Amino acid sequence: MSTNQLLRCNRHPNEEARLMCGDCGTQICTICMTLTGEGPRCPECMANINSGFGATASANRTQPVEGVVLSAGSEAARFDSAREAYYATEPVIYCARHPQVETMLRCGRCDTPICPRCMVHSGVGIRCPDCAANPQRTVGLEAERAAAAARGQKPPQADTGFRNYWSKGQAYQKVFARHYLLAILAGLGTAIGLGLVWGFLMDASRGLARVAGRNQLQALFQNNEFWVSQISGAVQSSIHLLPEIALGVLVGEAIARVTQNRVGRGLQLIGGLAVVAGILVSILTLGARMYSSVYGTFPPLDRLLGVTLTTIGQQLNGNGLGILIFWGIGIAFAVFRLKK
Repeated sequence: MSTNQLLRCNRHPNEEARLMCGDCGTQICTICMTLTGEGPRCPECMANINSGFGATASANRTQPVEGVVLSAGSEAARFDSAREAYYATEPVIYCARHPQVETMLRCGRCDTPICPRCMVHSGVGIRCPDCAANPQRTVGLEAERAAAAARGQKPPQADTGFRNYWSKGQAYQKVFARHYLLAILAGLGTAIGLGLVWGFLMDASRGLARVAGRNQLQALFQNNEFWVSQISGAVQSSIHLLPEIALGVLVGEAIARVTQNRVGRGLQLIGGLAVVAGILVSILTLGARMYSSVYGTFPPLDRLLGVTLTTIGQQLNGNGLGILIFWGIGIAFAVFRLKK
């Protein structure tokens, strides 16, 4: 048998076994090696470390601590007294997998007590064997693909907006003030843009066509009630559900992308209010189009805003229950995208 054959890993014949397990002495390669605090280990030895982890470990947590016997002398006495004073105020922690081993280490992800015998080194700190074997992906498609490749699974598909909409963000990620600011800017910007498009797509001349002359229309528009009735009729006769869903989905997706897929109640509130702002902008645009078609100029802002709020108030009072349901669906889509 040649030397080259002796250096081949049993699990990966195409890889050279340049390492040796510190427990059983098996030659392993870098693919199947797990680096612990006591050196490299093979998969079988890592499985033995996890064997019996659970009820047996918790039942033996009261066993005495493994320690080092110090020689007699003043230095040893001072060390013992300092150690006793420390544990008089601090609890003694034992490894979850080796209940007789005292430790001050914890897994950086699940906070499980671990000792150098079972801890695993990773690029983001020490991990217990369970967390090291099942790494949790970070936010982003590239990180998700890398995690899937490490687990031997099929990588995810392309990062399409509709597919990404149904995926939840990472609830453990903290939302800072800058993320709220970015969410407000992205949510309002998207809502205003879509509201303008929606307002221009609604039929602003359907109710006005019933009035014969331009002079008669100008006289009628002096009364805000006539203006409100025209806006309400145009809103109720327009196509709904699809515009509301598009508004909610795009607002939620815009906020999720600028905040790096963060979620939370604060972001949900911003998303819902942004959808409401988009609905308000669409009605403002519709009312301005009606006024400009009659007078040829842009309406006064105070009258336009008052007429728009009156129209929305009439819908809330029960004159447009179906419209309110559609508006609620749009808000729900944005809130659901940012839910934990």
